Amino acid sequence: MKLYRVMKEHKLRQSVFYGWLRDAGLIQKVDTGYVVGKKALAGMETITAREVGTDGHILREQTQVAIADAAIPELLRRYEASGLSNRYQQVLKPGKEVDIKEQLQQMTDLLSQLQTDIHLLLEQTMKED
Repeated sequence: MKLYRVMKEHKLRQSVFYGWLRDAGLIQKVDTGYVVGKKALAGMETITAREVGTDGHILREQTQVAIADAAIPELLRRYEASGLSNRYQQVLKPGKEVDIKEQLQQMTDLLSQLQTDIHLLLEQTMKED
């Protein structure tokens, strides 16, 4: 499962979660996204999505980190043990307004995830042809 999905399913705060992953050496930020870090857990891997032009040249490349389902509990245990504040998304009470910046960030994150999924599907389709 992609770390992004782990974050969403467990309602982790993105900036804190990804900051912790980087600081702990589990992932590393690169020009194309994120790759597995030097201290990665067993079961973590880098996934690469490429957008290929009609002439076969790579137009865009994006990398993300995924983790085996069996390793997720250990990842979450370590995250919880980090002691960082604001580890989880804030749950709003009915009637409270959501910060517009947070909404924009959530939509941007979703768009990025959808773009990655589309690129992976296109790559798989091209391989099948």
